[in-house]
Amino acid sequence: MALPKTPRVETMSVSESRRQYSEILNRVYRDNDRVVIEKNGIPVAAIVPMTVADDADEKERRRTELLDAFHEAQKGFTGVSEEEAEREIAAALEEIKQERKLARRIVSALTSSEPDLFSVPNEYLESEVARLLKQKEAQSIMEALRAGRDRAPAGVGEGSIG
Repeated sequence: MALPKTPRVETMSVSESRRQYSEILNRVYRDNDRVVIEKNGIPVAAIVPMTVADDADEKERRRTELLDAFHEAQKGFTGVSEEEAEREIAAALEEIKQERKLARRIVSALTSSEPDLFSVPNEYLESEVARLLKQKEAQSIMEALRAGRDRAPAGVGEGSIG
């Protein structure tokens, strides 16, 4: 299988790029070339394939999502001391380690009893098993909370769990 062609990057002046504009667009489209345009020796623009621009937009969108999630998570730590936050983080990491350990044991048991059962790497299976265990745990908690609400005396806990 042939390796993908490395895109060629060319630098040219504004005046040169004006003269070759149509050819530049064809090379960018056809060969995925990139052309850096300089004005007085300073790079001021680039002509790149749309996939490059689309990838940059997607990366920026994802970066913004992650930054928003970070800021939202940060709100939960308002008024929490650094030591308490470190304890919470350590506890969360330990919980994740235990979940992964259980997932590894489950995958190991499955693959040792049926070696040809799965056609994906064990790491992927472990990740999926851990995710499913976490999802099942969340469902069990919600069911327990709902059952508790249904058994609670009238007026107790109403409106607190949907």
